[in-house]
Parts: sequence; structure tokens; C-alpha cells
Amino acid sequence: MLQLETLKLLADGRAHSEKELVKSLGLPAPMLSKYIHKLRQLGIKVESSSHQHYQLCCPIDFLDVQKISNNLKVSTADRIHRLEVFPALDSTNTYLLNAPIPDPSKMTVCLAEYQSAGRGRHGKKWNVPFGGGLCLSVGWLFNELPQNISALSLSVAVVARRVIGELTGCYPLVKWPNDLVWEDQKLGGILIETSGENENALHVIVGIGVNVSIDPTYLKKICDWPEGAIDMNSMVKRQFIKNELASRLIEDFFATLKSYGSFGFESHHEEFISAHYLNGREVVLSNGSSELSGTVVTVDLDGALVLKTGSSVRRVISGEVSLRSS
Repeated sequence: MLQLETLKLLADGRAHSEKELVKSLGLPAPMLSKYIHKLRQLGIKVESSSHQHYQLCCPIDFLDVQKISNNLKVSTADRIHRLEVFPALDSTNTYLLNAPIPDPSKMTVCLAEYQSAGRGRHGKKWNVPFGGGLCLSVGWLFNELPQNISALSLSVAVVARRVIGELTGCYPLVKWPNDLVWEDQKLGGILIETSGENENALHVIVGIGVNVSIDPTYLKKICDWPEGAIDMNSMVKRQFIKNELASRLIEDFFATLKSYGSFGFESHHEEFISAHYLNGREVVLSNGSSELSGTVVTVDLDGALVLKTGSSVRRVISGEVSLRSS
């Protein structure tokens, strides 16, 4: 607990003296050094000086249930069955998959400052430093299995892009099937998981991870994209408010899930096409042990990626896509 309290004292990004910190925490200087070491092991860059001062490289905007709730519309807040924030979890998606399923037309929400087993599609790891990213998952029960459920990640990506753009003035692109991109760098990703599927109902977990405030040297370690990853602070050139982003995403995810059973991906299709990072690009699509190269033509109304491969046109429902090197 004192490790977390140490981080909260440093969260403003200003330099704090050792004397000030040990007095506030009520512990000896050697113990403070131990906690600082543990914070660094979590990927948090804590700078220290010969004058015995400590300072975070990137300030942390701690998630707060009350701040998030206060920014929600009353009509949305009333439909949230449970909203929880944790200092650390293995995965927000996993937590909601194992939690009680919400009633129809209600939503469960889980956020964490740190995920020890954060993941993307196909089990890829995605771990960011404590407090450096927004790790958010929402749970929803569809009474009936929606058509084109595989395209839900595309709708979510469009909504996330719109929220980020409205808050910052910078609209990222979306990369089929689940990534947010800014200037060829990965800004975030989406993971959709399901449980309890039967002929009548489907429990869906929508997870999103967005890089918010992360040291550039750390970003290079966590992304295998040619141009690497970027965070929102670098994108907008200022300190970004994480709680505000959380509130807006929860708000718009609720509206999307509420309407998806009736309208599916169609209502987001045009916006997705206009913002699709891969439009007209030469790509390589990997699906298990096979690979397919071609030029991206479009994305269909059912969410399928349409590729021109030589003299033929192929529709692809799933797979990992990368730009073909020239």
C-alpha cells in the first residue's frame, strides 16, 4: 500500500525531496529507496538527483470512480450495473469474463492502472507502465446474437477514434481489425471476447487499451510495428486527462452496444472506410500458418477485408495484417 502512496505523492511530475517523502509516508529513507526500486520494476521512470530529489518522467492522472461517474450522463450512469477501478489486475477483460453477467440493457465497467497480463488479439502481450495507459473493459449481454458480431471491433474502433478526436482535435486512423493509428504509430488496440454463447444470448466483453502517458524509450519496447508506438501526450503535445477519456468512451460504448443488435456495423461503415489506415495499401495477411499478399480494396458491410490478389479478389474475415515492405 505504501508503494502506491509513494507513487501518488510523485504523480504530479514535480521534483520531491527525500526528506519530504519520508515525512509524508512515515518511513525511513532506506525503505523509500526500496519502494522507488519497485516502481521502476513496473516500468515507471523515476528520475533521481544527487540532491536527493525524486521525480516522475511522466506525470500520472490516477483513475477515479467518482470523477468518471460525475462525467457520465444520468441516463448512462443509471444503466451501469457496476463500475470498478483497480490499481492492478491481470487483465480487465479477464476480470469481466469471470464476473457476474450484467442484466440485459445494463453494462459492467472495469478499469485498471496496470495489467500484468494485458493482451491483444491472438494472445499477443500488451503491457504498459503503471498509470501510463487507459485499460478499460465493458461487459454487455445481447439477448439475441447480433448479425456480423465479428465486425463489432470495427464499430468500437470508429467510436474510440471519434471520442479521441473530439477531445483532442487529433483524429487517429483505424487499422482493420482492431488498432488505432497516429502517424504510422500504434496508439491503441481493441480486444473483443465473448462467453456464454447460445442460440438466444451472448455475453460480450469490449476491451480497449490506449497509450496515454508513456516514456518514449519504453514505447519502443512494447510494439513490433516498424514505426513503433505513440502516446496521447505526444500526439497532442500536452498532458492528457485520462478520467475524461474514460468517461467519454464508457458513454459512447454504451450507446454503440445498445444499438448494435439492431444496426450492426452498417451505421459505422462509412466512417470506418473514410478513416481506414489500410485503404489502397499493399499488405500481408497472416492467418495461422498461411499468408496472403494483396492490395486492400475496401472493407465490406459485414466487416470483411477485401483484398485484390493478382487477378482475383478475396474476402477475409480474420487475420493479422501488416504493411508489405517495399
